[in-house]
Amino acid sequence: MCGIAASDAVCCSRLGQWSRGQDHRQAVDLLATVRPDGPVMATDLRRLLEIKDQAHYAATMVSAARAEQAVQWARRLYDLAVRAG
Repeated sequence: MCGIAASDAVCCSRLGQWSRGQDHRQAVDLLATVRPDGPVMATDLRRLLEIKDQAHYAATMVSAARAEQAVQWARRLYDLAVRAG
């Protein structure tokens, strides 16, 4: 998932570490510590993670509107990660 990869990349770049645990909430918490955009990025990552299981494993489909939002959140994470260097 683009959003998770972007989050890991910015944490590695800015903090010298990334979340290695199975609990993705740890990644959200770590990302929130990145300055200046970490809190915004953490919000987008949390939103993406909330729909991840449904998108991957659920019998019901993610709505088109929700999928569109997810793409926007992932794109913002990517853009902020690139800007963070």
